[in-house]
Amino acid sequence: MMKKIIAIILLIAWSSLIFCFSSDNGTKSGSLSGAVTNKIIEVLKIKPNVKQKDLLHAFVRKTAHFTEYFILGLLIMNCLITFGVSKYLLIWTITIGFLYAISDEVHQLFVADRVGAPLDVLIDTCGVITSSSIMYLIRRKHEKRS
Repeated sequence: MMKKIIAIILLIAWSSLIFCFSSDNGTKSGSLSGAVTNKIIEVLKIKPNVKQKDLLHAFVRKTAHFTEYFILGLLIMNCLITFGVSKYLLIWTITIGFLYAISDEVHQLFVADRVGAPLDVLIDTCGVITSSSIMYLIRRKHEKRS
């Protein structure tokens, strides 16, 4: 029973974190990813021109999307496994992640200076597909050994 409670709490906490990031207005969101971009430039000791810096900033933003949903995919699958879902486990995980990604982008339509981007849904879903596929394959390999 405790495993189920922990799985649910982790999933809700991570989903809430994603929701909070999406609730930031465009200025705050851009500032956060801009700070990460500037730190990368500082650490790498490079001097990009404006176009290169904009490209790096876009890469940072899209990588953040992928990473958030990579983790979400792990937590969704873990929760489903904990509750005994085995039939269509990968499909359920991806579907839930995809639907959350859509809801996240719709949510951003109502936040100042933010937009809902279909490309972000695709990137988010790729994060879920990647993590859940890796977890699924590891799980299958482990089951075959047992």
